[in-house]
Amino acid sequence: MADRDIGEDLNRLGWDQGCLMPTVGHTFFVLDADGAWQPDTSPPSAQGEQLIVVSQACDIVARSEPFIEAMPCSWERKGSSKYNGARLGNSGRYFSVRKEQDDQGQDGALVVDATRRVQVAKGSLFELSPILPVDQESLDVFSKRFRAWLGGRYSRPALQPPVVKAVQKPIVDALTALGPTDELYEVPELVREVRMHPVEGDPPYTVDLIVLVKDGIEPEDERIAGFRGLLEVALAESPEGSHLGRCDSLRADQMYLSEYEETIKLPLDHYTLGGETIRGAEPVLGIDHG
Repeated sequence: MADRDIGEDLNRLGWDQGCLMPTVGHTFFVLDADGAWQPDTSPPSAQGEQLIVVSQACDIVARSEPFIEAMPCSWERKGSSKYNGARLGNSGRYFSVRKEQDDQGQDGALVVDATRRVQVAKGSLFELSPILPVDQESLDVFSKRFRAWLGGRYSRPALQPPVVKAVQKPIVDALTALGPTDELYEVPELVREVRMHPVEGDPPYTVDLIVLVKDGIEPEDERIAGFRGLLEVALAESPEGSHLGRCDSLRADQMYLSEYEETIKLPLDHYTLGGETIRGAEPVLGIDHG
């Protein structure tokens, strides 16, 4: 097996970033009676949990890498904290693979949870067949979204505490307060990113935002106008008294690269501030999320 070109074989079998596989649990470390750390395993944390490959094709093929990296994903009910986090496209923790119903016909989605990462020995995959995350026609679009999400998770800037409190927190609270029956509940799914021009000093701030809509959505869509109205109200009603200044709605092909680089992607699924976190979404221990 050591001389076998495992990565090339896996590539020929169809293994690639985004492929799904079953999981048998997760490895973690615990202290034994002598105070030494020992590996242990736990069963999958959610019924029907799977793993999704996050390694790129070049890393799967590379002989120098004996493992493939993957993240757990599971079906989440519509309206749950993970579903809502993935539904808000700015999430660095959750990613919606596809919408689907469970066996009882309840609406939900297959959601990737980036708070855990698993290493899978390449040789163990020969007994498995890779499962495509979406149908073949949708695969290119999915792959672009997934790559962008994986890269954005580790490149996002941390927000300063005053900005979290005066800008991010009121917006996140307003979005998470929406229920599945609210008129604006589905609208964030039309938004690719909300980007913010940097603010300085102490609040209250005048906040300039850009609502970057997804492909196929017109910036003038009345649903996007409703989303912008929600942002305005959220800031106006915040205790710090910030208010919305300029708020442009744009498609990707309408935005200058310089403007994209000058703005900050505003996380919309959680915040961490003095131990306070968004309802139902706990931060990864040991990481300052801003």
